[in-house]
Amino acid sequence: MTPEGRVKIMFKLALAAAFGGLCWRFMPVQTGFGSVAHDFILCVDGLFFSVETKASPKHDLTPLQKTTKEAIEHAGGTVLIVNDEASVQAAVERIKWECNHYGRPTRSRIPAA
Repeated sequence: MTPEGRVKIMFKLALAAAFGGLCWRFMPVQTGFGSVAHDFILCVDGLFFSVETKASPKHDLTPLQKTTKEAIEHAGGTVLIVNDEASVQAAVERIKWECNHYGRPTRSRIPAA
C-alpha cells in the first residue's frame, strides 16, 4: 500500500468514528476526463467539504488541485488537506466545528469539537 493510501484509510476510519452515517462520502476515480476533483467529496450536516490526501507534509497540491481548491472555496465549500495522523484529526475537528457553527441547526447531531 502506498503512503497516500495509508492516509486515505486513516481518514476514512476517522470519519466513520466521528460522524458515522451523518457523513456522505464519495471518492472519485480520476480518469483524465471532466473536472478534477480531490480525493474525498463530503457532505456533513448540509455542508460541503473536499479533502485532498498527500503522502506527507512535504507534498503540495498540483496546479490542477490548486485550481479546484480555489473554485470550491469561491463557491463556499471548504477544502482540507490531510497528510498524517495530526492533520487527519485536525480536519475532523474542523468539520465538527463548521457543522456546529454553520450546519443545519434543527438537524445538527454532530458531537461538539
